[in-house]
Amino acid sequence: MTEFWMELRPVDGYKVKADGIITEFNRKVLLKLYQPLMGAHALSLYFSLLEEVEENKLWSKAKPHSQLLTTLGISLQAFF
Repeated sequence: MTEFWMELRPVDGYKVKADGIITEFNRKVLLKLYQPLMGAHALSLYFSLLEEVEENKLWSKAKPHSQLLTTLGISLQAFF
């Protein structure tokens, strides 16, 4: 069976869709409650994606996965 990360290329693009507003309270809950459960890498990914959507917009601009991986400082294998 092929691993999913082997099918994804760093040049493949992605877009982020916003589905509401994250309040400061929501951020604190994520940090205090969910970070121990999901880990720092997953939470960093979530916050990084969240910041890509500009204020008053629904969608982010398309970007390659390589840019996200560089920002997070992880490899494609670690991404999955």
